[in-house]
Amino acid sequence: MKSFNELTLRGRARRLRKLAAQALDFYELDIERIRLINNISNCTFRVDAADGRSYALRVNLPGLRTKEEIRSELIWQEAVCKETDVAVPLPVRTRSGDLVVEAEAPGVPEVRCCNLSTWVRGGMLSRSKTPENFQRLGAVAARLHDHGERFRPPQGFKVPMLDRALPGSLPDLLFDGDPGYEIPDGAYALMREMKAALESELQRLYGSNKPQVIHGDLHWWKRPRLSRTLHPIDFEDCSLAFPIKDIAITFYYVLWGDQYQEFLDAFRSGYEQHRPWPEESPGQLDLLLGQRALDLVNLLLNSTYAEDRELIPEFLDIIDTAYRAHFERWRHRQTG
Repeated sequence: MKSFNELTLRGRARRLRKLAAQALDFYELDIERIRLINNISNCTFRVDAADGRSYALRVNLPGLRTKEEIRSELIWQEAVCKETDVAVPLPVRTRSGDLVVEAEAPGVPEVRCCNLSTWVRGGMLSRSKTPENFQRLGAVAARLHDHGERFRPPQGFKVPMLDRALPGSLPDLLFDGDPGYEIPDGAYALMREMKAALESELQRLYGSNKPQVIHGDLHWWKRPRLSRTLHPIDFEDCSLAFPIKDIAITFYYVLWGDQYQEFLDAFRSGYEQHRPWPEESPGQLDLLLGQRALDLVNLLLNSTYAEDRELIPEFLDIIDTAYRAHFERWRHRQTG
């Protein structure tokens, strides 16, 4: 039997489907069909039940989040469902009332944490990137920030804090380890400048303000679903941070397009219908865009999957070209 890491995406998904079936035994459901939706980072299956209802089962990638962090993420997601009119998937509890289960299957090297949520119908926002929909996204982000600000976490609630340039749980191969990849000198020099500037700003932010719960991945690429309502999905990067950091994550994924400013203006218009714009100083958003850029490169450097490592040149190029202009604009505003 081939090792799990040597398999193709589809081969890994076939093994994870057996694990998903085992995880579903913990729920009070009569399952008719399990279908793969994607196997990018976490693996997601659509689950159709005999009563006509559908669900999304997420098989979490090991090593990124602990069981307690995943459970905490779902506690907040459940609270958003029950305490706001923001249309997000409702986490489904097991027969015993838990939000997270552990499952295993032959040929999958680790026990995986899994969680189930109601299925959200509609297409991805990526298929309809318009200023109007970014305005809607801004309004949704503001309402999530309102709830995150007033949310009082229960005892044992634990999600990562984005208080470092590389905030994840993975080893720092980009700056403190062996990246196993030859990074061009110009891009590497820029990333070191970015890291120093980010560490300084994050130290100031977390030293003088209290962070709140944020979604942490609210972007057009794969997160919001669009029907008559815009549905934020997948709270897997839920974190303790600040609203402007959440917005920076959203707009990192707009960097390489030619409508950045148009989409940002539309997003801000929708956001300010509900709460004040959270940028504390000119250029703060430009700088904070870089945190997600560095984090993703480090994530790829840590990956054992060949298809992930093949993406490294593309993500380095985003930093060296698309993001460089934003960093230069931030630096000019500091000296001007």
